[in-house]
Formats: sequence, structure tokens, C-alpha cells
Amino acid sequence: MEKRKLIRLGRSTLVVSLPSEWVRLNELKHSDTVALEVQGDGSLLVFPTENRVSGEKEITIYIDQLDKEGKITREILSYYLNGYNTIKVVSSRVLTVRQQKLIRQLAQKLYMNIINATSSEMVMQSLLDLSKIPLETSLTRMYTITYSMFLDLVKSLENYDRELAIAIVSLDDEVDNFSYLLLRLLRTTLAYSSTLGQLKISKNNCLDGLIVVQNIEYIADNIVNIAQRILGIIDEGRRFPKELLELLKKLFEEGIKFYESAFNAFITTDSQLSNSILESRTVFSEINSRILENLIRQQDPVIVCATCTINSNLQAIVASISRIAEAAINKHALAGK
Repeated sequence: MEKRKLIRLGRSTLVVSLPSEWVRLNELKHSDTVALEVQGDGSLLVFPTENRVSGEKEITIYIDQLDKEGKITREILSYYLNGYNTIKVVSSRVLTVRQQKLIRQLAQKLYMNIINATSSEMVMQSLLDLSKIPLETSLTRMYTITYSMFLDLVKSLENYDRELAIAIVSLDDEVDNFSYLLLRLLRTTLAYSSTLGQLKISKNNCLDGLIVVQNIEYIADNIVNIAQRILGIIDEGRRFPKELLELLKKLFEEGIKFYESAFNAFITTDSQLSNSILESRTVFSEINSRILENLIRQQDPVIVCATCTINSNLQAIVASISRIAEAAINKHALAGK
């Protein structure tokens, strides 16, 4: 850390010189304007007024025809989430048809365009302006999708609705798309302090936002797992006994109310509501105990296995919702309310 002395200019003004290396790095000159922003801890952030969010970051990924799709996907996602605007994928020989299809699918999922494509390389570019993406609105949209999936889950289970279960599974892609976009926004903001003012997001909000985004994604994944298990029950022509079905529906309905309250507590920074719903989690243990008692009497191993899996996924959803409620309490404390 470099230290510099304050110099008096006139009777009451104090000034400090900027490091020459930093000035050169940002291509600043006499009479240029810099922005100043006071941070929550009292420190002062200095950055060029030029928009740094849209600054170009480019990377080239080299792959082979034998590289598996998972490896290619992980590399592209890693650079995307860390703020790279242009990602060039180059093959040592020729991109296979499957690799080209994969890259196009990823570009669509990540809101990127294919700006150049040959037999051996494809170039993906993000044209999104992160400063135009409202964090709270996007989080609410992500929540709304998963909330509707949760509601449809009850209907699908109650009516053994195969088409509805398939629709629930298909919505997971939309949740993933929002998740990648928001993770990119939040990681970029944390990595580049100068973007905080432009994006109108504080570091604390970034950390809370990361927790909520990740847990909403976990909730969606577990909802999809349950929908797939319901599809299995339907396809095998099985039906849950009436009493067991009612217990599962009750578990779902309590989970939906829990989710709605936790997210509202986060958006409104309501720690009192968060504490209240966290203390109400005993209802899930009570229903779970009744489900286990019921399973002892069941003869069909398919029903027993499906119920255990669904119950496990519901407990994972409750855990994720609890973390959202806890994030609301942390957000409240950081706001000093």
C-alpha cells in the first residue's frame, strides 16, 4: 500500500497527487475528470468517469476434438462469469458438429452473439450493458419463475399431470439463464470497484445478492428433481396412497409459504419477518415425522423410494430458503436499521 501526504491548497482545501503509474494506466491527462465515491467504511474510491463496465475483455480458449462437452462448458462459463465480453473458441483441427452446437447453445443461454464462425473457431460476444441490468428486478423475476414452478408442482402431484411436470422441468433453463447473468453482474462488480457507482450496487448488496441467486438456483434444481420423480410415478402407472399424498401436498404448501415470506423479507430488509419464519421451521419436522410413520406401512417399494426422494428434495429447498431468510437478517444489520 502506497502512502501520500495531503498538501494544503489555499486556506481550507487539501489535495493529494495521483500515482503517475495509475494515471498512465487509465490514460488520463490534464483537465480530465475523475469520479470520487465515499465507501461505507469511510474510504474514498477514485476512478475515471469513463464507463469501465463496458470495457473489452477478450480470451481465447483452445480445445481439441476429443475434449468433452462438460470441459468446454465449464471453461466458457468460467470466463463469462468473470466478466469477459469476447470469448473465442479455437480447435486444434476442426470444430465437430456437436461442439459447434454446444457453443451456439451456450451463447444463447448466456445472452451472447456469435459474431464470427469458421470450421476451426467460433467467437462469442456479449453486447449487454451491465449497468442497465436492475439487480432487484432481476432477482424478483428469478424468484417469480421458481415460485410458479413450486405452485405447479402441487398441481402436478395432485392431478398426476404429466404435461405440467414436463413444463416445470423446461422452466429450469430460464432460471439458469438469469442465474448466469446475475452472477456475472455481481462478480464483475466485486472484482472492479469502479463499477459500484455505475451499477448502483454496494459491495454488501453484491454479497447478499450472490447468496440469494445461488439459493434460488438450488431451489429450482430441487423442484425439477421432484417434477422428474413425479413423471416417473406417472409413467409407471403408480399412485400415492391418499393419506401420504395429502401429507406431501401439505409439505409443498408450507414450503411455498415459507419461500414467499423469506423472499419478501429479503426484498424489504425485514429482519423481524425473517426471524419469525426461521423459528416456524418446526412445521417441516412435524410433517416429515408423519410422512416417515406413514412410509412404514407402505408395501410398494416404488412409492417408498419416490417419497423419500421427494422428501429429501423438499428438505434441501427448505435449507435454501432458510439461507435467503438469513441473508435478509444480514442485509438488515449492514443497513444499520
